Amino acid sequence: MRLLRNRSTTVPVLLAVALSLPLASCGRGADQRQLVVGFEGHPLSLDPHHKNEAVTWSVLSNFYDGLVRFSAELKLEPALAESWEQLDATHWKFHLRKNVRFRRGEPFSAADVVASFERARSDPQSGIRHHLLGVTRMTAVDALTLVVETDGPSPTLLNRLVFLPVVAASDAKLREITEPNGTGPYRLVRHDDPDSLLLEGWAGWRGMPEIRRVKFVFATDGHALFQRFLAGEIDVLRQVPEDRLGDLRDSTHVRAEPQPRLAINMIAVSAAGGQTGGPGRCPTSGCVARSCSRATVRGGWARSIGETQSSRRSTCTLWSSATTRGPRHSRTIPRRRVSCWPRLVFPTVSI
Repeated sequence: MRLLRNRSTTVPVLLAVALSLPLASCGRGADQRQLVVGFEGHPLSLDPHHKNEAVTWSVLSNFYDGLVRFSAELKLEPALAESWEQLDATHWKFHLRKNVRFRRGEPFSAADVVASFERARSDPQSGIRHHLLGVTRMTAVDALTLVVETDGPSPTLLNRLVFLPVVAASDAKLREITEPNGTGPYRLVRHDDPDSLLLEGWAGWRGMPEIRRVKFVFATDGHALFQRFLAGEIDVLRQVPEDRLGDLRDSTHVRAEPQPRLAINMIAVSAAGGQTGGPGRCPTSGCVARSCSRATVRGGWARSIGETQSSRRSTCTLWSSATTRGPRHSRTIPRRRVSCWPRLVFPTVSI
């Protein structure tokens, strides 16, 4: 869920989602004000291939593009590839966008995609290698044509290529990229403050973005960040502390906008001491299995499965996370002392 301050009609409600995409026209001239966006957490790196983490993705997606991207509604659409076609079960051909340049001025070509692929899968520090599993080769047929080969049928290939940021071939040789040089709508102006980044729009292949200047501010304390938002220091808050959602109901100055996300929910079972079955043994056959079954039948992970109840010493709590960033829900079933929790992965490119 994102929070937006009602300042002016020149800032569209979907701006928080659209910063990493071509910004929507407001019907007026470009907005010269600085937009301030708050993040709970800090980017772990400015290298687009080294970390697979939500805040890092959100920040770097303003500097870099992939061959394809997700829209604000999480639909696949062209980015650096204008179109593509599947030649057979294991070969895809991509036709690349013309007249694209990196921020420093280098022309974009298929060679840059190949270099980015080789770096992302072979760099020991790569955090996105798993997105490329099954991709065996990328070949530059010519400057604007690329063939991707897989080791078998790959129905999720396009989705996974969203998470391959394309860097210039010269940057692919670097051990670590510390200065973003991408084809995205923004360039980095200042990053001397560890708690903020200053971005400025530039006229890349999308044209000049409507919002020219953006400041990202980072904090580890989400509640302190929320207070700064309420005080007017921040215009857009990436995520709202769940226990503060009630503070927004009567506000005329802010709006809470649920947004779709990509997430993987997994259940892990605690094997802490004191559990039935002895040390190191997990009693999964009873409570957990029935809990998972009930959750699946009653709507899957995309729907709440009950009202939150107080946890007791002898309970099993199954957690579910909604598709929008709303409150979490759980169903507590008295049975055995088993703890279940979600480990979430957010391969997201929106703020």
